[in-house]
Amino acid sequence: MANFDKSFDGLLKLEFNSPKNALHQNKGESGLTYMGIYESVNPNFVGWTKIKSALKMCGQIEKASEILYKDETLRRDVKEFYKANFWDNANLGAIKNDRIADLIFKFGVNTHPKTAIKKAQKTVGVKEDGIIGKITLKAFSEISKKDFETKYKKEFEIFYMDLVRKNPNKYEKFSAGWQNRVKLSQADLDFIHLA
Repeated sequence: MANFDKSFDGLLKLEFNSPKNALHQNKGESGLTYMGIYESVNPNFVGWTKIKSALKMCGQIEKASEILYKDETLRRDVKEFYKANFWDNANLGAIKNDRIADLIFKFGVNTHPKTAIKKAQKTVGVKEDGIIGKITLKAFSEISKKDFETKYKKEFEIFYMDLVRKNPNKYEKFSAGWQNRVKLSQADLDFIHLA
């Protein structure tokens, strides 16, 4: 069965690169982002009270970020948030191939679980309903990791380019980051070596 812990560790490497930027505010966004959790989209995340308190106490976002990063309870809250909303909710634990589940998880966090699942279903040639059931699981078991990864990443390359093409003023600033997700990142290399 797929390994959430390994995928979660890889995701964090994609979402930020040091304790100083675990908490940040992206240009043009109205809310904070902590370990990849965007406040405006996820206002009910249990950690926001603690995060806002640390920010108020420190006065500096980088300092607050470093302090919050060391908070084990908050780290556990973050992990539980990702597991409930992006792993369990998408039924990724039922996938036998770790790498397929890992990719769906990472793209699901960035886009939406349903979008990531539909792109995975398109990749393996089954009905694109956004639900991982028996037929989808069977199709996942019949494709090689390498073929799935190549085709799946191509789906997202096209998806991201289309978003930018349709609305460049809104999405151009995210384009480089999105394309980096598609490329074989260090987090992906670490995942492959651990598998």
